[in-house]
Amino acid sequence: MYNIPVILRSFGINASEIKIERISTGHVNETLKIYSKDGLYILQKINTDIFRCPEKVMHNINIAQTLMKKGFLENGTDPSGRFPAYLYSGNKNYLTDNGFWRIYEYIESVDAPPTIESVGIFGSLLGEFHKYTDTADTSELYTTIDGFHDIEKNISAAVMCDGICGKTANHLSEVNEFYKRSKSCLSEKRLVHNDVKWANVLINPLSGLPEAIIDYDTVMEGYAAFDFGDAVRSACVTSDYKIDASMLKSLAEGYNSQYGRLCPEEQALGILAITTELSARYLHSCLSDKNGFPAMTVAERLERHENTLRLSQHIFENFSGIVSICRQTT
Repeated sequence: MYNIPVILRSFGINASEIKIERISTGHVNETLKIYSKDGLYILQKINTDIFRCPEKVMHNINIAQTLMKKGFLENGTDPSGRFPAYLYSGNKNYLTDNGFWRIYEYIESVDAPPTIESVGIFGSLLGEFHKYTDTADTSELYTTIDGFHDIEKNISAAVMCDGICGKTANHLSEVNEFYKRSKSCLSEKRLVHNDVKWANVLINPLSGLPEAIIDYDTVMEGYAAFDFGDAVRSACVTSDYKIDASMLKSLAEGYNSQYGRLCPEEQALGILAITTELSARYLHSCLSDKNGFPAMTVAERLERHENTLRLSQHIFENFSGIVSICRQTT
């Protein structure tokens, strides 16, 4: 069993009078909200069954956040509250004590659906992230999840499953071939977030607008276009699973205002690739013994697959129009 006051003191926090609240919104790590005399904190016990090498995860996070802090300061912006800055225990941004622990100052947030204004700010936050981490030396980054966002491999795995219907297999295969022909437009791999979605955006309770992107556990080498695509997939979609043109334009304008290095074709390919891959992963988890979504039932995964498949089909059928919208924002 673990001793929370001892853990807190190891991070330099006054633990004489504390209150602990368990946060149940996350499904991977054990997350606690800590009320102390020094302030509010989020304390996490990392699930080492999922993250087998948590030291490498924190190493990658440290590289990204060091660059972000430097970028904000050089731009004359206070970095406080712009990302979850982890506290140190000695010279490490984590602690091993009957588990693997990390902690950061609590950033207040509220739930809010995306709007044209808020997705524009979401785009600018992602653009800032890419701009400030653009100089990262990828040779210093660890690969913490093998095959993560390997588009061709992940789509092919679903297509090869027994039980997949012909129409679905045909669409996934067609998109996979299109991706193979088009991927030369992708910029070189760089440090990326790898899990940029609306659920990982903190909303300021006063303004009701995005303030920070969180959940850096998947930071490693990858394609910036996939981060952009994931942002669009999660925040710019209508209730009938189509890309909302106005929302896409707003997000792309915000993104390009900060980091205008992706061409329109690259941005559109990122949206198509990441959406189709996700649909394929949901399907593969239903038809095989490899479940990458343990917190979801089979029925929930199947529904997610069907919805993202509809979105993928819409994106593929309207690819040139999506390119045109992205081009308007450059």
